[in-house]
Amino acid sequence: MEELDHQYSEKAGRGLVLYGSNDPEELVGECIQQLEEPLTDPFTEEEFLVQSRGMATWLQLKIAEKKEIFAHARFRFQEEAIWMILRGFLGRGLERNPYTKEGLAWKIFGLLPGLMQEHAPSFQPLGEYLGPHSDRDGNRTFRLCRQIATLYDSYLTYRPEMILDWNGRDFPVGRDRWQGILWHALRQSLGFETLPEKVEQLRQMSEPKRADWLPERLSVFGVSTMPPLFLDVLQAYGQFLSLKIFSLQPAPVFWGEVESEKWKLRALKRAELQAGYPVDERFLSDRSGNPLIGSIGKTGREFFNLLVDRNAHDVALTFRIPKGNQLLARLQRWIFDALNEEEETKIQPGPEDQSLIINSCHGHMREVEVLRDFLLRRFEGDGSLKPRDILVMMPSPEEYAPYIRAVFGGMEEGMPPDFPYSIVDREPRRESHLIDYLFDLLDFFEGRATNREVLDLMDSLPSRSKNEWEDTDMEIFRQWIEDCHAYWGFSANHREHCGSTATHEHTWRHALDRMALGFCFRGHGSKLWEGILPYDEIEGEHTIRFSQFSRFLSSLASLEKQSRGDKSLFDWANWLDDLAGEFFPLNDANLLDRRKIDEAIASLTLEYHELAGEGKVPLRVIRYHLGNVLEVGSPQGRFLTQGVTFSGLRPMRSISARIICILGLNAEAFPRQNRTPSFDLSGDRRPGDRSSREDDRYLFLETLWCAKDFLYLSYVGQSIRQAQDVPPSVVINELLDGLDEIAEWKDSEGNSIRAMDAMVRKQTLHAFGADNFQGDQLPRSYSLPNLKASRALLAPQKKLFPFVVAENHPDIEDSKQDLSMGELVEFFSNPSKAYLKYSLGMKLWDEEASPPDFEPLEIDSLEKYKIMSRMVEVVGSGKNLSDLYELEKAEGRLPPGNLGEFWFGEAEREVGAFLSQWQSVLVPSAGDPLQFEERYDHMRFRGEIPPLRNGKHVLFRCAKKLSGKDRVRLWIEHLIGCAASGAEPFESQFVCANKKYLHAQPVPEEEARRLIQELLAVRQSGLQRPVPFFPNSSYAYFEKINRAGLSADSAEELVERGHLSALAEAQKAWDGMSFKGREIPGEGKDFSNQTCFGKSPFAGERFSQLAELFFRNLDRFVEERSSG
Repeated sequence: MEELDHQYSEKAGRGLVLYGSNDPEELVGECIQQLEEPLTDPFTEEEFLVQSRGMATWLQLKIAEKKEIFAHARFRFQEEAIWMILRGFLGRGLERNPYTKEGLAWKIFGLLPGLMQEHAPSFQPLGEYLGPHSDRDGNRTFRLCRQIATLYDSYLTYRPEMILDWNGRDFPVGRDRWQGILWHALRQSLGFETLPEKVEQLRQMSEPKRADWLPERLSVFGVSTMPPLFLDVLQAYGQFLSLKIFSLQPAPVFWGEVESEKWKLRALKRAELQAGYPVDERFLSDRSGNPLIGSIGKTGREFFNLLVDRNAHDVALTFRIPKGNQLLARLQRWIFDALNEEEETKIQPGPEDQSLIINSCHGHMREVEVLRDFLLRRFEGDGSLKPRDILVMMPSPEEYAPYIRAVFGGMEEGMPPDFPYSIVDREPRRESHLIDYLFDLLDFFEGRATNREVLDLMDSLPSRSKNEWEDTDMEIFRQWIEDCHAYWGFSANHREHCGSTATHEHTWRHALDRMALGFCFRGHGSKLWEGILPYDEIEGEHTIRFSQFSRFLSSLASLEKQSRGDKSLFDWANWLDDLAGEFFPLNDANLLDRRKIDEAIASLTLEYHELAGEGKVPLRVIRYHLGNVLEVGSPQGRFLTQGVTFSGLRPMRSISARIICILGLNAEAFPRQNRTPSFDLSGDRRPGDRSSREDDRYLFLETLWCAKDFLYLSYVGQSIRQAQDVPPSVVINELLDGLDEIAEWKDSEGNSIRAMDAMVRKQTLHAFGADNFQGDQLPRSYSLPNLKASRALLAPQKKLFPFVVAENHPDIEDSKQDLSMGELVEFFSNPSKAYLKYSLGMKLWDEEASPPDFEPLEIDSLEKYKIMSRMVEVVGSGKNLSDLYELEKAEGRLPPGNLGEFWFGEAEREVGAFLSQWQSVLVPSAGDPLQFEERYDHMRFRGEIPPLRNGKHVLFRCAKKLSGKDRVRLWIEHLIGCAASGAEPFESQFVCANKKYLHAQPVPEEEARRLIQELLAVRQSGLQRPVPFFPNSSYAYFEKINRAGLSADSAEELVERGHLSALAEAQKAWDGMSFKGREIPGEGKDFSNQTCFGKSPFAGERFSQLAELFFRNLDRFVEERSSG
């Protein structure tokens, strides 16, 4: 052992010197001591090798905290540091690895076609996968090249001997021979020396050629694993310059099997120092380790074995020995006491022991809500705890970021007003609006250019910023698109390119033509110019909006046309430059992101174009490449701010904190699975090989040690839709098995139970669940709104409060000075909608994210009714229906092509039958319209009755049945006609597509004016608070009462029975019905009615009073007749 130790000299600072401790703070302290010796050149940077940006930030902060100041340090990752050392030793070469995955992928893409022809038998497996050359898909080919490049990258690091054999043309035999041939061609074409070649040269050298290129001192901090080839380079560096490795170790003596004799000697020496007496070698066997760390510590064990095999000098530092009987402390002590021959007595954790928490929740949202309550509880119980003392990690920050922002960004009543936090380690696309916008644009050109896709692009933050669009602009654009019936496709040619019929209808070109023509002259909805109907809204301030809208769409159309087919990388770079110049805003907020994008675009020409050669690719390949370059770039965000840090698992590993929380520990998410292609030649796994699964398992072991006070674990363990459990990660199960070794639990009856039953807390489905606020099963929530909701659910009364409480509702001043007949009809057609719209300013009933993004293949009932109504007007005025067809087609109301002709013909036949039935009524109108205007209190009310037909006001609807809304419209217009006609008798009719029709007798002028005033009073009342008047339901109620012939003299029992029977009829109209499998919605399905009245629309007397007021007067003058 003395001979072995003689190889290392701490005073000389040579060799691999390994400092190990289970406390990251202790490692920082030793690192600071090593840094006390100043460098020869005070202006030289202090060099560190770390495994993540999170570790670099944490180490900087800790050193600065203890030294009061720390600056001028450089933190490198593994590959960068290794290539830096090789350059110094060899005296030549690049500072960075020239064999990047992206570069290899493009070079393989350029070489593959020629090699597949030259070595057809060897490349037969690839030919079978890619298909014949003439039918080969560029996207499929490049993705394969990227997969091969990833595999070669692994070979270069973990199978260097294979690369060296292939360099010497010693290729594999059989179906995998193509890999050696392809690699040899790659190496010859690129010409750069590979990592294995450089390391082979390094092994032959006695000293570095350019020592001045090497750092005087290199500190490796917090690295948990490293490829053997990298360790060989560090070993060579350590023979000449100071190299210190500061590594987290769970125990003074490492556990498990001893794979290295050198490691056995080191382990025995450290065990004797720790125990204070000679230790037998058998205590280093598997038996001496515990099952938990023995199963999840493989990565760490292999790393330390590799270090010792390279003559690492092991310096044992002070290890933190947890005190007390808290469960977390006992677990850590169990891991620490690897050589303790005496078993400790099992503890019995009480309910007050919150040091180790395992929660099973329904969904990510509940995980974050329960975490918030846990952290608030910790802050309440410990005044010294600061937000920066807490780390929250998760396998996928992208999945949790929206929920974290929702829960921690808006603290509820009963909680602190602010909760400082930061989310780091997110993909650049999720943090950069501009990068996200770029990929949205690229995805757009792969689609059909639907109106929803276009609106999404226009509504994005970069687009709004560039064009200075506000919400009002977007609402106007949506309305234009809906009015012009633009569904998808830039033009007929584009629709044909997408595999559809080459029709001009419903395209963006058709919509822009209508808008541009509307800017030139107004068509009034009836004048065509060369088959185009002008859109009359483009005037005034809309002109500027239209110019922006037109340019946006025209630019998209031009770039889409250019994006078709395969192009060289040079051409694609030019195309992307045009795209960025046209759509990206120029402002300081996007400066850094714009630079990243510009660099990625420039690399296509400067770096990858030459590698790809003459190869041409479709846009999909460029999208995939940019995704690898930009989307999977450096993680974003500021690590370790003054708030709670939310991060992925890997950036924050090996970092200690008072409270460490891990969310999302589900079986499918953690640990990650190892996925390799079927043609991977790596063979059996070797020590030091990359393994995502083992790396994650070891990360979990490190986390167990880094939590000083509390360890909080959570997973989605209960299905949000079904009553079934969801399995946790295997490391949770292994932890629970380990807890059974050190603790015991009892149920309420004193029976022994397992840790699985005692430790896993199943949280409630909802945050307002009663168990969150009572009992001892779950920790209580801090949310006052959820407490109120929980109390409301437990309350014995089930009273449902109305949407508007009259006693507490202030009067709403009606600022409208001018009211039209149409607006009064609109109110009584749906008073609830009018209240929400005019009194509260709500628009939820007709707000749609965007118009439909597909052209109509049939005409819906509402559109058909409108077309048929226009047909009746056209025929009644003596005009030709063919002109109406061209008009409807130009406006975009009809399905495209022959379908539109078919549906128009169907409507024409129905209108023909309708006109044949009512030809004596629907005669051409004659005379002048009747005008009515009257001032009622502060409001001027006006109405206009169109010219009469045979002396009567005729209304019609091409429907099979008269509705309550038909009666409302007839009655209001009839009253206005009677008031306007004076002493002249005024009659009205309402006809539909069956034999029954409504006939209204003249109403005396004064009475008509009085009844209008009553209706205006009801409207005024309905704007103060919702009034329960529903045309169909109210008429159903009145008709039932009226038929019963009840009067004020009727017996009370009969009146009550009739009232209930009428309410039942009203309920049917409210609920709707199903006819021949088609749902006919009732008024209860209307959003505004649901909002104002819920499920109790007929409660109280007001419903019956309004039904009586409106329809009793109507019944005096309007009767239902039959034409036959």
